[in-house]
Amino acid sequence: MVIVEVTEAEESAVLGVMADSVSEVLEIGASEIEPTPAFGSDIRAGFIAGVGRVGNHFVLLLDPNQVLSVEEMSALAGARGPGDDILKR
Repeated sequence: MVIVEVTEAEESAVLGVMADSVSEVLEIGASEIEPTPAFGSDIRAGFIAGVGRVGNHFVLLLDPNQVLSVEEMSALAGARGPGDDILKR
């Protein structure tokens, strides 16, 4: 389970996203994050928030607001019951 915070129309929600596996949890400082490079016309990079440098390696940083579709966000919001503020911050 990966916990992410997403923002939609000035409303934040903390979500748990099921992942097949997680190999490592990293802390990457803002100074170590670079803008998304151009990957060419065949690759859709809109869901990438940036590239983090960890030692001699690069890590792609996903933008959770772009990874989840509007339909998925709406479905998650609709899944909350009245008075259920677990997902609301």
